[in-house]
Amino acid sequence: MKIYYVSIFPEIFDSFLETSLIKKAQEKDILDFEIINPRDFCADKHKQIDDEIYG
Repeated sequence: MKIYYVSIFPEIFDSFLETSLIKKAQEKDILDFEIINPRDFCADKHKQIDDEIYG
């Protein structure tokens, strides 16, 4: 099973993935948990993911 989680704070999952049953499932290749950071796909140097305020 593959799980993709999109978060701008991927580091909050480090301890969870290292100490839970998720880690055991990953070691047995039952589960593939991947964290995607939207900032990795930004073009500007500041890795800004939001837009200007309008409305």
